[in-house]
Amino acid sequence: MAKIISGESFQGFGRALSQISGIEFIESSSKRFADGEWHVRVHVALQNETAIIVQSTCRPVNDRLMELLLLADAAKMAGARRIIAVAPYFGYSRQNKASYEFGPISVKFIATMLEVSGVDYLITLDLHSRESEKFFNIGISNINPAPLWASLIKSRQKSSDDKFTIVSPDAGSRDRAETLAQLVGANVAIVYKQRMEHSTCQTIKVIGEVANRHCIIVDDIVDTGNTLCNAATALKVAGALSIRAIVTHAVLSRGAKRLLRRSHITQITTTNSIKHESPLPDNFLIYDILPAIGEELKNIRLY
Repeated sequence: MAKIISGESFQGFGRALSQISGIEFIESSSKRFADGEWHVRVHVALQNETAIIVQSTCRPVNDRLMELLLLADAAKMAGARRIIAVAPYFGYSRQNKASYEFGPISVKFIATMLEVSGVDYLITLDLHSRESEKFFNIGISNINPAPLWASLIKSRQKSSDDKFTIVSPDAGSRDRAETLAQLVGANVAIVYKQRMEHSTCQTIKVIGEVANRHCIIVDDIVDTGNTLCNAATALKVAGALSIRAIVTHAVLSRGAKRLLRRSHITQITTTNSIKHESPLPDNFLIYDILPAIGEELKNIRLY
């Protein structure tokens, strides 16, 4: 038998996953003491069962991460034989290499914490880098959204004569853009940039054919929105007919919503991997990843 448990911010997602998977959802509770410490509780025994803990580690990242770790430990104390974490957005995945001498590889450390908490398997979506998977000593399903995006692009294509280009907003997303371009039979362009300081950048040039073409920027994360907006401006200057974007995780820090609302991007498709307390701008469309996660649960050993 298996049971689904959700963190405080992902109750709705957990209940919906229960409905499509047929796996029972059980109640848990999370509260914070006055100093910010988390206290979690699983309300039923899980003797020899599989606990599926649903929690994206989105903002506030450290709170969500600590809640996930404590829920895993609580499930273990309740007798769970196996613990599967479903974290559609996995924070710290961008920190997959040391950024300075003696610097930590943060995603490696977080992976170790997950293992120590009792998690046996992780289901996540579009880690920042496939290289991050090697830091996990537990089983991991890192769902590649490229087939989903390819199907979406094909369904939206108004005419087979439409000329469009898949665009990487920086060199780091080149592989992601090339993979999607192959699936839809499109050209690839890359926006090269020079990073000036933390979280800001200056676009340099566009490599690839974008003039008189419909451009689709593809990335895994939109955080402050600077990279996406700078890429869109460069494409507009280069003569793109239209500019859309597909971004798996809408982190949206600082004034990202306002920046993206005013950008040259007419439509931004993202997923429900992150719960937002306030509405997204009108140019956002949400792609439901629940079916993909439900399918992944069917493909792994639950018991």
